[in-house]
Amino acid sequence: MERAGKALLKLVSPAPPAKPAKPAKKATPGAPARQKVAGSRAALTRPAQPYLAGLGSRADDGAGTWRNFLYTLPRGSSQEGGQLSYAVYRPPGLPAPGKATPAVVLLHGCQQDMHAIARGTRMNMLADARGFAVIYVQQPVRNNSSGCWRWFASQGADEADSIAGIINTAVAHYGLDDARIYLAGMSAGAGMAALVALRHPSLVSAVAMHSGPVMGAARSSRGGLLVMHRGTMRPPSELLRPFVNQVAAAGGMPAIILHGDDDKVVAPRNAAQLAAQFLYLNSLSPATGRTTVLAQGTRNEYSRTDYGSDETTIVRVCLVKDLGHAWSGGNGNIRFHSSAGPDASALMWRFFAAHRRRVVTR
Repeated sequence: MERAGKALLKLVSPAPPAKPAKPAKKATPGAPARQKVAGSRAALTRPAQPYLAGLGSRADDGAGTWRNFLYTLPRGSSQEGGQLSYAVYRPPGLPAPGKATPAVVLLHGCQQDMHAIARGTRMNMLADARGFAVIYVQQPVRNNSSGCWRWFASQGADEADSIAGIINTAVAHYGLDDARIYLAGMSAGAGMAALVALRHPSLVSAVAMHSGPVMGAARSSRGGLLVMHRGTMRPPSELLRPFVNQVAAAGGMPAIILHGDDDKVVAPRNAAQLAAQFLYLNSLSPATGRTTVLAQGTRNEYSRTDYGSDETTIVRVCLVKDLGHAWSGGNGNIRFHSSAGPDASALMWRFFAAHRRRVVTR
């Protein structure tokens, strides 16, 4: 873990190109699918998995209310007139709609749906305890046969803009606190969370990326697979230059990055390169990094590297020991979630709660 912490402080320079691994014929967990789109909803899941797409119950393990909605894609998008499903979870005891309730927008990974990630992360249970709403958005299989968000392709921009539209709709409908809207995702969902934050920085107060890819290095599904396996061969900061001015105008973009150090699907190198990108976006030096190893010697051990000032952490990187491609400290009965490791949902909320967006009139 000490070596991992030092690697994050150095923010690894690009390694010599390695011969890329051939993409597996079957969908890899978290990987972008081929461009052929399946017409059946069954493509979103595999047989004998611990969840079935769309079959939610008991507000997906929260004590509050879960409401489903449809969002119509606006004119000019690549799928004009199409629809995205989303859901809003509200814990019991929240105040009547007003400007008091923060929200976490949570995006699922490949071969998942919004019900699976709700249960796997136990985000609704945390929302019950901490008093925030949760917004889930579903990627339909008509867009990608494995339900992957297309962070790696040109269509990703339209998907990011549609998610931003859903956030604005939910904020207006429920009177959510638009200074405290937080975005999180797992794997492909982490890539899309980052893309939404980059394209709409005045909307997002902070972003959390769990097991996510470095941004801006892929333009196709094959390119996405290569990035996942080895990161980018280019200086990571160069890839985000188009977003620097708008992120700066919004006051920066606080970010927390979580990754397993044994992830064989999205290489941990991506976490270090994401850190480099968000340090660049927030005008922070790698020299500000402070690394601590927590829960050492236990199944929850992880290294935490904080960047910023003594008073405020702007970028935080958590590298979880022995964790593969799974949400840390979640419900291990749900695919792509592990019961081992620190509670990623709680770590995200603790980071989010320290950040409030300077609201820009939209």
